[in-house]
Amino acid sequence: MKEIHIECAGAGKTYGIAQKIINILDDCPDDKKIYVITYTNYAVKQIKDELIKNVRDIPENVIIDTVHGFFLNNIIYPYSNFIRGESINSCSIEKLPDKLQWQARRKRVLKDAGFIHAHEVPQYAKSILIAAKSDRVAVKKRKEIALNYFVSDIYCLFVDEAQDMDDCFFELMLKIICELEHFYFVGDPFQALWGTDKYKWFTEEVEKQAGIAPIINTVSRRIPACIVPLCNRILPQGSALSSCNAEQGSAVYMLLSELDTEIRKQLRSCKEVFSYIKIKTDVFSTANDQSGLTHEFVQILAEKYPQYDIGALRRTAINEILAIGLDKCLKKHSIRLSKQDYAKLASQFSGEKEAGIYVESIQKIKGLEGDTAYFIICNSLLEILLGIKNDSNKETNLLYVALTRAKRRLLLIVNDDDGLKRNFQKHKIDINTAMNELGIQKAVIEDWFAIAKQQIG
Repeated sequence: MKEIHIECAGAGKTYGIAQKIINILDDCPDDKKIYVITYTNYAVKQIKDELIKNVRDIPENVIIDTVHGFFLNNIIYPYSNFIRGESINSCSIEKLPDKLQWQARRKRVLKDAGFIHAHEVPQYAKSILIAAKSDRVAVKKRKEIALNYFVSDIYCLFVDEAQDMDDCFFELMLKIICELEHFYFVGDPFQALWGTDKYKWFTEEVEKQAGIAPIINTVSRRIPACIVPLCNRILPQGSALSSCNAEQGSAVYMLLSELDTEIRKQLRSCKEVFSYIKIKTDVFSTANDQSGLTHEFVQILAEKYPQYDIGALRRTAINEILAIGLDKCLKKHSIRLSKQDYAKLASQFSGEKEAGIYVESIQKIKGLEGDTAYFIICNSLLEILLGIKNDSNKETNLLYVALTRAKRRLLLIVNDDDGLKRNFQKHKIDINTAMNELGIQKAVIEDWFAIAKQQIG
C-alpha cells in the first residue's frame, strides 16, 4: 500500500485511517510497527477510539501519536545523545520570554535539564536524521546508522492532517518513504493554516519520483447542507465540495456590539460548545494571547489527571487562574509548588489582564468537530465570505476551517468595530442585507442558547 490522499473537511479522514490500520494488522510482522502520525491529540483519541470499536485493545505494535510526539519518542529521545551529545528526555511548552536573547538562554537552560522546547522539535528531529553539508564525516555516518535503524522498525507509516506538517517533516518523509513498502498520507491543502503549500509540493514530488498520483475526495460527511454553499463560494474553481450529511443545519449571525452582559455570561457558560476566533477583540481572546504555563506545572497536571487531554487541561487551568487567581487554583487542585516553580508560574500571569471571554484560536480547533459552534468573524474573513476579496491564501483557509467545524448549528458573531463599519461603507454594503443574501439569518439569541443547551445536555 502506497497511497497519497487529498480529502475535504469532514470527509472521514481519521475514520479511513482507522479502517486501513485494521485491514493490515494481520500482515504486520512481529518485529515491525505500524506508526500513525496526526496533528492533534483529539485526532489521536479519535483513531484510538475507532480502533477499539473493532479490535478492543490496540496492539502494542500500533503506535499512534501527534507529529511532535512522534519526533520526540522515535527520533529525538532515542538518538539525540548519539548524534548531538545531548540527552533530551522531555519537552516543554512553556511561554518563552519576548526577547530573543532571553529565549535562547531559557532554551539552553531547558536543554541542560534534559528538555527541548516544543518550538524546536521539528528542526531538531530533522538535524538528527538528515546530514548537513557542514557535518563531519563521522557525524554523517552516525546519522546514516540512525536513519537506517529508524526505518527498519516501520512496517507502515500513516500520516493524518498532512497539510499542516512543516518543511522539516516533509524533507524527512521524502527520505524515509523511499525505504518503505507501505505508507498512507492524507490531508486537505485548503486547511493548511501555517502559510505553507508543502503538502501540495510533497504530493507532486511523490507523483514525480514514484508515479503515485493523489486520490481526491470532495464529499464531506460532517458539513450540514446550509454550510456547503458558503464553503464553495470561497474555494477555488474546480474544488467545490458536496456533503452526504442529511442535516440541513442552520447558520445564523449576530453583531458583537449586541452582546450585552447576559449574553456574555451565557457564552462563558457554554464550555462544551466550540468557540474560536482569528484575532482577539475587546471581548474575546484566546488563552494564548494572555499567558502560558510552565512545563513543570503542565507535567503535574498531566500526572494528576491522566485521563484528560493535555490541551484541555492547559486551557482549563489558564481560565481558572485568570478567573480565581493562582493561589486558589493550586488549592482547588491540591497542588504544591516549590518557591522557585511558583515564582516561575506566577510570572506567566503577570501584568494587567482584562476580564473577557476566552476561546480557542482557529488553528487550535482544526481537526475538531461538534454539533454546535460559534465563531467570532473579523473584517478580513468577512470580506472573503462576502466576496469583496479572496486571494485563496492562508486567510481563505482560516475561514474554511472555521466554517466546517459544526455538524448542525453555527453562530457567526460579526466583529462590527469602527474599522469594519468604515470598510463596508466604502464598499456600500449593508452587513444585514449581505448576510441574508448568503442565507445567514439574524440569530434569535435566546433560542440559539436554548437549543444549544438541549443538544449538549
